[in-house]
Amino acid sequence: MKPAATDINRTAVDTSGMAAAQGEIESFATDRIVITGTFHPGDALELRPGRRVAVFVYDVGACQECEGLEEERDEATDRADVAKHELREAERELEKLRAHVLDLEGQLVDAREALDGALKHQT
Repeated sequence: MKPAATDINRTAVDTSGMAAAQGEIESFATDRIVITGTFHPGDALELRPGRRVAVFVYDVGACQECEGLEEERDEATDRADVAKHELREAERELEKLRAHVLDLEGQLVDAREALDGALKHQT
């Protein structure tokens, strides 16, 4: 379970003397610090003397695309599950038909033998 984020009144981050990174700390918890602002890949923020964090780009469009792909994957999985169920039902019906055909085949053999016997008695 993640600890609750703690708001620290949007403390400004000092980026003087660094690349064009400018931002504010919105919240922090033991597992993360949320900083919003203008950052570029490779920029660094100094939160405490001697401590730096790398700036990773969070691409909202890419995240939305991934979420869309995940939804499509889930829909495809659901369709595949339905198709598997329908296939199992079709296989069961096919087995019933095969059994019925074998039964009819046996009846035809019996009828043919009976007809052959009847024809022999007529001659």
